[in-house]
Amino acid sequence: MKRWAIVLIVIGSGLAAFGFSGWHAAGNPLIGLEGPADWNFSAGWSLSSQVEITVGIALLAFGITLRRDSN
Repeated sequence: MKRWAIVLIVIGSGLAAFGFSGWHAAGNPLIGLEGPADWNFSAGWSLSSQVEITVGIALLAFGITLRRDSN
């Protein structure tokens, strides 16, 4: 069981780290003829990155729990 726990911990932490690396931010000015410029700005994680983070953390937690129970 310890072997499976280590595999789950490694896969879970890698998947969570890969999901966290998917954070992005983008902004561009909307310049119009009427009045001051406005900013169109978005930041955050895409849906696929959010799923990767959630599944990675769940696998990591399950692996840690499994490792502690096998001692």
